[in-house]
Amino acid sequence: MQYGTVVKVARRLVAVVIIPVAFVALLEVTVRMTGLEQRAVDRMTERLYPVAPGKEEGLFATRVYDPLLSWRLRPGGWLPGRVGRINSHGLVGPEFSWRKPPHTVRIVALGDSVTYGLYACGVGIFCRKEPYPSALENLLNARTPRDRFEVLDAGVYGYSSLQGFRYYRVYLNGLDEDVVTVMFGWNDHGVRRGAEPDEFHSEWLRELTDGAYRLAVVRTAASWIALGRSAEPTPALFLPGDYQPRASRGDFEYHLELLVQAARTRGARVVLLTEPFGPLTEPFQKATIAQPWVLNKLPDYRTYIDIHRTYNESTRAVAARLGVPLVDVEREFERYDTSRLFSPFDLVHPNDTGYRLIAQMLLALLTGDHLLPDRATP
Repeated sequence: MQYGTVVKVARRLVAVVIIPVAFVALLEVTVRMTGLEQRAVDRMTERLYPVAPGKEEGLFATRVYDPLLSWRLRPGGWLPGRVGRINSHGLVGPEFSWRKPPHTVRIVALGDSVTYGLYACGVGIFCRKEPYPSALENLLNARTPRDRFEVLDAGVYGYSSLQGFRYYRVYLNGLDEDVVTVMFGWNDHGVRRGAEPDEFHSEWLRELTDGAYRLAVVRTAASWIALGRSAEPTPALFLPGDYQPRASRGDFEYHLELLVQAARTRGARVVLLTEPFGPLTEPFQKATIAQPWVLNKLPDYRTYIDIHRTYNESTRAVAARLGVPLVDVEREFERYDTSRLFSPFDLVHPNDTGYRLIAQMLLALLTGDHLLPDRATP
């Protein structure tokens, strides 16, 4: 190849690749330095998730807008009644080092509000003493002094399996976790209230999208676009017509499979869990509190639970198909009087006794199936 040709190729390379990359890098630095992203997020949060005066510690006051996930937990926010706090990393629970400390076995618990751990213990009263991630951590650390065990509660109320997958892929990088537990279902079969995102079936498109959302300039642009679109009239709370789930069973299984693959790619072991349900108690029968089947456009408790059971079946199917260890919480709870495992004011989220039982089930599986590393990395 002649020298002149080499020079032309080099110039084209600079024009096509290096200059655009440099321009994006300059934009990225500018956005991070000017706070444009935070301003867009703050405005979208105020618009979509307003907090009334005096309600700063309300049930839904812990949400902050996110262009990829719709919302995340607000760092520093208090749960109702100050029964728990969201740490600086946006996970509910105590502060922790993002980089895994030496001689530590780290478990990441992904899930929805059942993992988040808040449950109704009265009319408008919420409790959170020891959700199953915290109970599991305490059980593990009481078991052996050799290594330290750390269980990070990455549960976010309202999250579907798709949100959980994207949260894990994009925002929970670099934790060096040894085990990932996954518990979803309630929100996947929850009623569709508007347009729900879908996940790409192409790996390279998923990689491209995830990589883009790691850039502040992309998140900022998406947030400002969403801010402009949110000025349009607010859509109806429910889509017209009959009940439609946020995710079909096929999509639910696909999202779980993606989560398993993502965790295994990082070298972590995975455990899937089914989600239990409580009995039909008097407060629900008399509609003293909101009936979840009504909120989901379903006729009665039995229909609601029958649908939930089918999504637990999907979790079992994925576990069998991919060879993933399963903690079948639904079937284990059926061996007990579930009125002792749930508050009479909550049929979705177990009480402290129920959470401790889930932790004990996880402990038995992790130790019995030798899923924990023999020694923590020094």
